[in-house]
Amino acid sequence: MYNDKEYAKWNKKYKKFQKDNRQSITKMVMDFNRKKSADVAKKIKRRDTGVLNESKLHTYKWNDKIFKSRKIVPEGKNHGLIMLVDCSGSMQDWDKFESAIKQSLILVEFCRKVGIKYKVIGFGDGNYNGSLYNKEKYSNSFNKQYLKLRHLPLLREWFSNDQSMREHDFMATYMLYKSKHWRAGYIADGPNSSTPLVDSIFLLRQIALEFKDNENIDILNTITLTDGMSNESSFHDSSMGSSISRLSSYDPLTKSVYRTKNCNTLPNILSFYKKVVGGNIIGFDITSQYTYNSNPIVVREDHMGYDHHYTFSFKNLYNESKRMSKKDEDQSKTLTDIQQNFKGKNVSKSNEKILLTKFIDIIS
Repeated sequence: MYNDKEYAKWNKKYKKFQKDNRQSITKMVMDFNRKKSADVAKKIKRRDTGVLNESKLHTYKWNDKIFKSRKIVPEGKNHGLIMLVDCSGSMQDWDKFESAIKQSLILVEFCRKVGIKYKVIGFGDGNYNGSLYNKEKYSNSFNKQYLKLRHLPLLREWFSNDQSMREHDFMATYMLYKSKHWRAGYIADGPNSSTPLVDSIFLLRQIALEFKDNENIDILNTITLTDGMSNESSFHDSSMGSSISRLSSYDPLTKSVYRTKNCNTLPNILSFYKKVVGGNIIGFDITSQYTYNSNPIVVREDHMGYDHHYTFSFKNLYNESKRMSKKDEDQSKTLTDIQQNFKGKNVSKSNEKILLTKFIDIIS
């Protein structure tokens, strides 16, 4: 953004985006709190204190519960959420990068309201001068033979629970500004690279473990927001001088050895990540609004290494493409137009409910 006037313009758009999705976020918060309260209620136990309840002494002949009891309410587990957003060049097509950012903002707003710790990180391998890859090497051991990456993907943190409301507001405005396809590819952290998802997941485990430790998180769920398959990994065996497909690595973070059959495939690296970090791994496959017209959301379980996987178009799911402008509202419409618009909105709300309900069930 070039000046305060342009910032004000995009901040206004962000406020409108918040308003448009307030109902969805409020429903998510209510469902989460309701489910959380129900789970706590199931776990509440009563224990006798050994102290007589004088008001029940006269019932001792037929009642064996004459002692005072106390209610034991178990402490809930701390949840966290970490999101990994694809910054590949193909995300510029059909506003998919914009859709991923908007989906992230909805989840961030939900996390802020219910007190879930979160991070949103963009991943790619392009930099400001147009060249791919960072030349730094990543190694997980100081032994003579160690696993390393030939190219280090770029991970950028955009949002976190450490941000103040003012910082969050500014970053959200900037990300919406940046997400427009005609300008995003020319910005250093815009979608201008390939898709090093496998390498990024491998590196994310260290960020995730530190995040869990620093925030005392018991269950950390991970979401990837992408539009396609990952590149092959750039794992490199220093003794062989070539790429490797089998991963058998000592992890100093967990002091354990982890093995996968083929580290070039996403399912195996996700399995590796899950062993280290735990929690659910959720995949959001962002598509164009024209890909699944008949079925705007495709739900899969245990798919490609993900515990839960959803393929959808943000615009179809949240009915963005069918929202009427003020100019449209002022125009007279036939009964058929009104019926079709009403039906379209109901279908969209139904699909949106599927995604949000399943998401709440997963993280609760």
